[in-house]
Amino acid sequence: MKIISQLFCVQFLASVMAFAQADPTYTNFVRQVQLTNPVVETYLSNILPTGVNDSPMAIKPEGARFELWTVRSTPLNSFLLQSTYVNSFVPVARVVIDTEDPWGKQLDSVSYENPNFAMNKVMPVNTSAMVRRTRADRPFKVYVFTDGLNTTDPTAPEVAKKVDFLRHLQSYGAGGVGDELNRSQAILATPALPQFTSNGVQNPLVVSLSAIAGADRTKLRGEETFSVWSLEDNSVPGRSVPPHKLSTDYLQIWPMTDGSLSGIGANQTIKFALPKVTFHYNDTYPGSQTFAQAYKGELQDNVVGAIIPGSHRNNTSQVPENNVETTGSDFDRIFTSDGRWTIEILTVSPFDTLRLDHVTFNIDRTINVNGNFTTIE
Repeated sequence: MKIISQLFCVQFLASVMAFAQADPTYTNFVRQVQLTNPVVETYLSNILPTGVNDSPMAIKPEGARFELWTVRSTPLNSFLLQSTYVNSFVPVARVVIDTEDPWGKQLDSVSYENPNFAMNKVMPVNTSAMVRRTRADRPFKVYVFTDGLNTTDPTAPEVAKKVDFLRHLQSYGAGGVGDELNRSQAILATPALPQFTSNGVQNPLVVSLSAIAGADRTKLRGEETFSVWSLEDNSVPGRSVPPHKLSTDYLQIWPMTDGSLSGIGANQTIKFALPKVTFHYNDTYPGSQTFAQAYKGELQDNVVGAIIPGSHRNNTSQVPENNVETTGSDFDRIFTSDGRWTIEILTVSPFDTLRLDHVTFNIDRTINVNGNFTTIE
């Protein structure tokens, strides 16, 4: 799901620099929510994949929230890509999640109109506007940039000196891909993450494994969301301003691939044509290639064998896929001599190459003729 990576609002003028989805099946828009009483909403529709747009409304003292959305036409679904709160009297923040999956990632700085956001190539920038993703067994990092915190006046109110850093978890459930997800039901992770009290790029949070709920940790499906919030403002007597989300980013967690082959048993001896072999691929990772290959000899690592015709599957979708492929005896020509042979299923992802299953068997096509020869004189 190609989408955007960042949203930045300049005070009062509120220009929006967006890197949005360019795929024709997606449309992008910005929703501006004026947090007045009553709340007022306005939209910037059909925004280009890149560029700068002026806010339709000036920022009031109560502040405004800007949300960058993309809408996929088939199947219909919408994605909130970034959310930023703007006010004259609150800090600013930016959250970026970085994974090992290079999907849309560019490690570089972005030149904003606001020099505070030129981060000197310290934080990753997903300029091609992807929703970040990773596999259930892989680590990831969360970068946070903060600015505007009062670090010099000990008498300043807490809202001016600190911001909260929150982590929410939500499972897609068995076989789920996140469509029609009610994100208000996400669970706040424990223990609580530390508050930020300094400005600049914070030390990245390194997450070794996802904390999404699930009995089988290799088959997790869901989202992890990280956000920075202002504190509740009680600095003015008789008036309380609730916390506001200053920035947020999320990533999708996809399960590990598993697979199996059937039709040939371990150490089976095949004397004639090979039987039909069925390959089962479950949860192939987006952007991965999964295939079966054959080679002479026992099971080995890092062998380049002959790919079995019809077994190759390239997952070009944005979600995991399942495949079942049955190959007939037309691949018999791969096995050019008698002896021990191995067929294995491999999946190649942005992270590694994994063997999903294998079988080693014998081919013996030599015909032995037993008989005798006599003559009559």
